Amino acid sequence: MKTNLIAALFLSGMLVLSGYANAQDKNDHSQHDQSKQEDHSGHTMPGADANVKIMGKMIRHTSIEGFMVMYHLLDKKERDDMMASMKGMEMPGMDKTGNATNHLMIYIKGADGKMASGKIGFHIVGPDGKEQKTMTMGMYGGYGADVKCAAKGDYKIKTKAMIGNKMLQDEFSYEVK
Repeated sequence: MKTNLIAALFLSGMLVLSGYANAQDKNDHSQHDQSKQEDHSGHTMPGADANVKIMGKMIRHTSIEGFMVMYHLLDKKERDDMMASMKGMEMPGMDKTGNATNHLMIYIKGADGKMASGKIGFHIVGPDGKEQKTMTMGMYGGYGADVKCAAKGDYKIKTKAMIGNKMLQDEFSYEVK
């Protein structure tokens, strides 16, 4: 019975996600060429809560084990604007050195159509071989961390997300030009 329930939830989630993929509104990113690094500032994630404001450039949109996952990279100004209300706070993922050049956000939506919550960490290796490891902080319906992407070249980004009792892992490259 538990297996049937999980299968039914997965199927219904896939139907919901496929509905989003067929949507033709301004928030539909499924037809976008991700290599163009389009600006999605101010957009909301399809079907997301009203308080989920997407900022920055979408650098990846994928599905992992039935979860819809979007990554956005904010520049320094966007990061500072978003973090203005958190001045004086200390949270995981916040740069205390002033060396961060960007803020990497991840938005994860479950098969139930709701934004997922959990513990999420990034491991980033820059073109110079330097590693960054950071946990994220929950904010605006997603999770983010300050990162340093000053050098031009390819960045290898690995993500681990513990959502409930499920471990999601993702890995991709992003080129800073």
